[in-house]
Amino acid sequence: MILRNFLFLDTAMVGDYLSQLEGSVAGGDIDQTTTERTQRAGKASVRVVEGSLGSEALTETRQRGTITDAALFQRLYDLLEADDSIQVLDAFDEQIWGQLRRGEILEVQADIRVPQPLLLTQAVENVAPWIDILTTYDKDPLADAGARTAFEGFRAVRKITEGKPVPIVFKAASTPGFSFIAHLPRQYLRCDLNDLQGEAAVFGKLQRIVPKGQQVEAFSLVSGLTSLPTMSREQRRKVGKDATDKNLAEVVRGPAIVLTPVAVYR
Repeated sequence: MILRNFLFLDTAMVGDYLSQLEGSVAGGDIDQTTTERTQRAGKASVRVVEGSLGSEALTETRQRGTITDAALFQRLYDLLEADDSIQVLDAFDEQIWGQLRRGEILEVQADIRVPQPLLLTQAVENVAPWIDILTTYDKDPLADAGARTAFEGFRAVRKITEGKPVPIVFKAASTPGFSFIAHLPRQYLRCDLNDLQGEAAVFGKLQRIVPKGQQVEAFSLVSGLTSLPTMSREQRRKVGKDATDKNLAEVVRGPAIVLTPVAVYR
C-alpha cells in the first residue's frame, strides 16, 4: 500500500466515483464486532462415571470507527487499479499521448507550479501588514499615487479570486514536452499555495485535450483588474492587451491536457 501525504483531495468526487463503482454511497461510520470464545472446564463425579464437563463463554466487543477520506481514496484507487483503469503517465511519448481519450483516469508524476499572477496577489496580501506598520511611522512605501493604486488593485483582485478554484500548471516529471492544467476547488486544499509547487502526483480524469497550435488560459488577473471602478476605459484596454507580457495572465499552449483533479499527493 502507498502511504500518501495529500495536498488536495476532492472528497465529494471520491464519494461520487465510489458510489458508481460499488452501487452505494461510501463513507460514514462503521461498527466492528470482535467475538472471543472462552472454554470453561469443570470436573463432575457421579457414583460410577467420572468425567469432565465443558462450556463456552462468548464475549463480544463492539467498536465504532469512521472511514477516513484517505481510506476512501485508497478504496477507489484499488478498484480502478484492479480494473486496469488507471493510466500512469511518468515517462511517455507522442504515441502514448495520441492514444489518450477523454474520460480516462490519469495519474501523472508531475512537476507542479502555481501561475505567477496568482502568487503575486498572495504576496501583496502578505506584505500588507508591514506596509500598515511602516505607514504609522511616516515611512509609507506606497506614498506614490501610482504604487498605491496598483497595490490596492491587487488586493481587490485577491478578494475576487479567493473563492475560486486554484489553477495549477504541470508537466510530467520525466517528459517535459507536454503540459497539463487543473483547477483545484479551494475547499479541498490541504496546504498553502506555495506548498503545491514542486514534484507530486496528480490524479484525475482527462477533461479535454488541447492540440498543438492551440492554447488555453490557465489563469488571468485581467477580469479582476478591469472590473475595478477606479480604472479608466483606456487603462482597461491596455491591461487586456498587455496581460501576458506583464505577467497578469498564464497561457498554456498545446499539446496540453485539461484535467479534472481528484487528488494531489506526495
